[in-house]
Amino acid sequence: MFHKPKTHSLLESQHLVGLSHKRVYLVYEDKECHWWSKLLKSGYKHVYAITFNGLFWIKVDFLLGFTDIDVLCYDNRDTIKDVLKGHKVKTQYVEVWRKPRYRSLFGLYSCVEAMKALLGIKAPWIITPYQLHKYLRK
Repeated sequence: MFHKPKTHSLLESQHLVGLSHKRVYLVYEDKECHWWSKLLKSGYKHVYAITFNGLFWIKVDFLLGFTDIDVLCYDNRDTIKDVLKGHKVKTQYVEVWRKPRYRSLFGLYSCVEAMKALLGIKAPWIITPYQLHKYLRK
């Protein structure tokens, strides 16, 4: 499941005031959604998020025509490996403290832009799933 959070004293947590905490698994797949998918790095043609809310696993999948938000048929006894069993994908665990701020109104309307919004990332030069993966690895 999720990693146990580190304990902090109140003095150490001053910088966290006003922030929103989010833990997700980003799932990268080789699914070719559009003609430009052929230009993207193999294994990183689409990205979506899966999170655990304490009771259920939830999938947030942004596509150009619509966004799917699904409650998956898994519970607290399952891990991300159980949820993604049989799928050929790469996963990346991300834990962020998001700061409420304005994001750019301009950008490619894509799965990457949706994941950046979910995570509170303000980095307009990140436009592909692989660039997002590399950015979050740092």
